[in-house]
Amino acid sequence: MIRYGFAIILIAASGAMAQEQGKSMSFDMLDKDGNGELSREEMQQAQALRFSNADADRNGALSQSELETLAANRAGRMMARMDANDDGQLTQDEMPQQRGEGRMFRRLDTDRNGTISKTEFDAGRTNMRQQNKG
Repeated sequence: MIRYGFAIILIAASGAMAQEQGKSMSFDMLDKDGNGELSREEMQQAQALRFSNADADRNGALSQSELETLAANRAGRMMARMDANDDGQLTQDEMPQQRGEGRMFRRLDTDRNGTISKTEFDAGRTNMRQQNKG
């Protein structure tokens, strides 16, 4: 089985859960004990449920096919939400501005000189790969 980063699986599974339920998980849905705070355990339970919902064949692992299904579902929701003129295509103008626009650049520009050297680029790539193995 192909191994995927934990964050990718969590994001994809979260999307599948929301799609299946027709809504995103609200704070109240996550706060199982109703104390007005989310515990680590409550977040872990939500993650386990999302993963279970994404695991179509119930084998305890997400296959490439299951992840592709999640990606296709997410792409469909994005298209429905962003395609302002309903032409089935997204133009640059229809794409939202990134919330953290420039964040990746700032993260890679470790010497803060306003450019990204090959050394900084390669170090950033290595760092991302190591994080995704975890």
